[in-house]
Amino acid sequence: MLIEKVVDELKNICQIKHTRHRSQGGLLLTSYQG
Repeated sequence: MLIEKVVDELKNICQIKHTRHRSQGGLLLTSYQG
């Protein structure tokens, strides 16, 4: 389902943002996915 995929992507983005605020690990995750 296309909508399901979009929702999953949004959830991942939100998780990365929260993790980045908590630790440097989020930054590495963002760089890895980017």
